[in-house]
Amino acid sequence: EMRSYLKRKFYAADNYSEITVAPLGRSSEFSEIFHVFLGSKEKHFDLYVYTKEDGIYAVRVLAQTAIIEAIVSEYEKFNEAQKREFEQRTDADIINLKLILAPDKELMEFGKQNLAAFEKIYELYAGGESERAKAEIKSLHLSHAETSGKRFMLLIGGITDNSVGFLRVQDEADLPQMSPSEFIMIEKIAPNWYLFKTT
Repeated sequence: EMRSYLKRKFYAADNYSEITVAPLGRSSEFSEIFHVFLGSKEKHFDLYVYTKEDGIYAVRVLAQTAIIEAIVSEYEKFNEAQKREFEQRTDADIINLKLILAPDKELMEFGKQNLAAFEKIYELYAGGESERAKAEIKSLHLSHAETSGKRFMLLIGGITDNSVGFLRVQDEADLPQMSPSEFIMIEKIAPNWYLFKTT
């Protein structure tokens, strides 16, 4: 059904060399939630498809990325001197912007590679050492950390409420439910740690 939907809609499945569809989870409202990856040399989409018994209910993607994509695209056209000047003049963190745009599979790998650093940041915040934690966050090219109830989040970034980051909970029961209106995807990378996107 999803492949047929893609052929009818904007995403035009025939333009992509890699298409994968994998279950992402369930929620109290939806019978299944799927992760659909569309990839080619030029572009990629990570889509989150919400289904009910009678078919597809909603399709979501990290929104409002066009400005970030434009900045990264222009930056890639610069020579090395221009790149240095741009970074000094704007204080932009291009690695951070690229992480925001990265495919989920790359973000999952980034998360797995940096789990020890994530835990260190979590422990620093828990111990009241927020300045040291902020330095660690910056070294990983992340934006900031925040807490919400029993959830600890390391934000990569995004535009307004369209964000991507890593979420830590001690108990899986404290995870938010996925929905088309807030946490559009949550995927486990290790015990207590998850990749997430919001809208």
